[in-house]
Amino acid sequence: QPELNSPTYRRAEAERAYRGTDKSPAKSPARVTGGAVRVVVGTLILAPALLQSSEVLDVWVEVDVPGLSDAQLQTAARRKNDPPLDFGFSQTLQANKMLPALRNALRSADELDADVYFILKGRAAPTGGGRVLGQGVINLRTLLHHKADWDERPLAIHAAAGGAPVPGPFDAGVVGELTVSLIAHAALRRAAQ
Repeated sequence: QPELNSPTYRRAEAERAYRGTDKSPAKSPARVTGGAVRVVVGTLILAPALLQSSEVLDVWVEVDVPGLSDAQLQTAARRKNDPPLDFGFSQTLQANKMLPALRNALRSADELDADVYFILKGRAAPTGGGRVLGQGVINLRTLLHHKADWDERPLAIHAAAGGAPVPGPFDAGVVGELTVSLIAHAALRRAAQ
């Protein structure tokens, strides 16, 4: 098996994630105008071991988009045991601000520069500091190649480095499944011109 952060593994993972196992009827993507980029963070299903852990009380998601500062896309913290665990987060990023960063990400020699990370964080107390529990990745080049958006699809959240595989209904090393949208294809087409 290739190393987790190797380009070969990441390409295969991006293709596998893009193809997914969602058998629901195709939806029309959430409308965005002028090639803007929309990021939506919806429901989270946690692995049983993480649900039962006393080391995590609250969870939230930070989204790392190329060209944006880390603090710009962050959901509110939610109690992990308060069903449904739906973040209800949506942010539209204006095309004129995004195009230079998207262009750089698509043209970079390093494929990782085109990754959008959905980082799951958690904390043990409502006022405590957080730690990374895991992350899921959507590659912008993959979206452009497939001429599609990632629209309300599940994204596997892999355990943070050093995290032990979590038993349950997920793949080994997966701590949860997050439903997200990344509506970016129109903006990616403009950036690729």
